[in-house]
Amino acid sequence: MVKIRKAVVSDLKGISGLTKKHSRKGHMLYRPEMEIALHVRDYFVARENGKLAGCCALKIWSVAAAEIYAWAVDENCRKRGIGTALVRKCVKEAGKLGLKKIVALTYQHPLIKKLGFKKTNRIPQIM
Repeated sequence: MVKIRKAVVSDLKGISGLTKKHSRKGHMLYRPEMEIALHVRDYFVARENGKLAGCCALKIWSVAAAEIYAWAVDENCRKRGIGTALVRKCVKEAGKLGLKKIVALTYQHPLIKKLGFKKTNRIPQIM
C-alpha cells in the first residue's frame, strides 16, 4: 500500500536519486541534494513497503500563488495513480495555506491537464 506524507531528512537521498534520474532523461530540472535539503519542507513523498515510489513539492511564490515542482514517480511504480495522488496532495496543501493560484511547469501535459491545470505558453507574472 502506498502512503503519502511530508518528506523528512531521511528521505533526502531517495528524493535526490529519483529526481536525478528524471533530470538526466530531460524530464525535469536537476536539483543538487543540498538544495533539496534546504527545501525539504516543500516535499511530499510516496512510499510503498518502505521504498520511495515518488515525490512532489510545493514552492510558495507569493501570498497568492505557488508552484508544483520536482514531480517524479519511480519507473516501477507508474500507472498506479501515485503521481496523481502526489499532485493532489500539493493542491490540497496549497488550499490549506490559502493560495489561489497553482502553477506546474512540466513536460507531463496530458496528466497535469487531467488534474485540472490549463496549458499556457507563458510564465505567469505573480506579485
